[in-house]
Amino acid sequence: MAKSLNSVKIPVDPEWKALANKFHGEIMSEDTIVNDAQVVGTLGEMVFAFFIRCCGLNAIYEGDESRDYDFRVLDRKIDIKTCRRGYPFQGEYELKIPAYQRFQNCDCYVFINLYGEFAEILGYMPKHMFWDHDFGADRETGETFNGYKYKKKCRVLNAMHLINMDHFGGYLEAQ
Repeated sequence: MAKSLNSVKIPVDPEWKALANKFHGEIMSEDTIVNDAQVVGTLGEMVFAFFIRCCGLNAIYEGDESRDYDFRVLDRKIDIKTCRRGYPFQGEYELKIPAYQRFQNCDCYVFINLYGEFAEILGYMPKHMFWDHDFGADRETGETFNGYKYKKKCRVLNAMHLINMDHFGGYLEAQ
């Protein structure tokens, strides 16, 4: 049986789609989210900014100035990792980050899935835990695992290992 995640589900505002569309010059209908990586990433960043505002925190967007992270929140550098699936994420599904991003100057990853008209914030993981703990695995370019052939060398993690967003405020405040 699939393990469901205790994710935060947020409706994707049509205005966010329009802004992402305008920003990237893509054609995107109001009814669907295309799988263009830049549009998907921008929508994930908008979802995160909305979530942080709802938590009463201030997020400073620095993604245009930094290739290492997207937001600074309470002096933590947060990189948003967004994917688009046609369905809600399950705990055994894999999240992956290309190996070359191991040396990003960020503190934490927040993982977001877009599906239908919704976004789900799956959880977060401090960078050092993602790359250095046993619950993740390294995959090589061309390697096949569970029927999936990896296009790039990367680090993978089952979504069930993510830390629930209920604890994110405490993580941000702990220095």
